[in-house]
Amino acid sequence: MFEYEKCLEIPVIAFFKKRKFSTDREFEPYPSNISRKRIDLLFTNKKRRIAVELKLHDWKKGVKQCTQNSVIFDETFLALPSNQIKNVNMEDLKELGVGLISVGDKVQIVLKAKA
Repeated sequence: MFEYEKCLEIPVIAFFKKRKFSTDREFEPYPSNISRKRIDLLFTNKKRRIAVELKLHDWKKGVKQCTQNSVIFDETFLALPSNQIKNVNMEDLKELGVGLISVGDKVQIVLKAKA
């Protein structure tokens, strides 16, 4: 379905753009001398800052990144191809407050993030 993580960007950006969010790609939340961490996508409006990590398969790595993001941002989501959603342990995400976005023919929030 998707060959690269970058292929998930366009539909996810369009999803948030419809909801009046502005977008930053590969956002660096810390100065480079402190951390090299980058967030795949950052969406902002007047009230919220939402971090989104894109993954093709390795949802566990994505969840780890999302939990790190939750310290800085209002909400954090993991975005996966729709055919990978079945592999995710939803209870882990709920417990950590991480949201889940399915990307396929349409983009939809499968699990809301804790704000």
